[in-house]
Amino acid sequence: MIFSISNGLDKATKIKRSSFTNLNIWERTHIEEWVRTNPEILGEDLLIVSIEFDRFSNSNDRLDLLAVDREGNLVVVELKRDSAAGYADLQAIRYAAMVSSMTIDKLVPYYISYKRKYDDELLTDLEAKEQIIEFVESDSFSELSTKPRIILCSEGFSAEITTTVLWLRHHKEGHPLLENLRKIHWGKYERSKF
Repeated sequence: MIFSISNGLDKATKIKRSSFTNLNIWERTHIEEWVRTNPEILGEDLLIVSIEFDRFSNSNDRLDLLAVDREGNLVVVELKRDSAAGYADLQAIRYAAMVSSMTIDKLVPYYISYKRKYDDELLTDLEAKEQIIEFVESDSFSELSTKPRIILCSEGFSAEITTTVLWLRHHKEGHPLLENLRKIHWGKYERSKF
């Protein structure tokens, strides 16, 4: 349950439940931008390094957000507007596999492009690499982990995705990717109150 507090702090109004569809909220236009500009909405500190990443060999796929966490792992963030996309789990696992061999040097040009487009910041290769390294909270960090993490975000999850994630988490021994798979459920509240 969420409440809106008045500017005078004297009134709390309960916000009615709704859905992204009913509120005309779109994945790329709204949700992706909210997460891009406020990655902490995912519950942790992430450095967004690319958006709509589509630089896969022999594939036209495009992952929503690519980030780095404080431990030096790449993080694949897959956003869904509603629970209708019953393939998001497989899609995210595929993306994680495709970025698992990415090094900092391979990531730097994408990060430079991202910073230029979204922050109007012109970075050299060295500056971009330094920003990534400084973000990671480890004095010994020198290269990205080959074990990317996955964050699935949706207004709701289908039984298929929930069952798959639970099964993978139960059978995660020896599979670092599966230890890092989690899902985030967006609440359903009216946008007008935010």
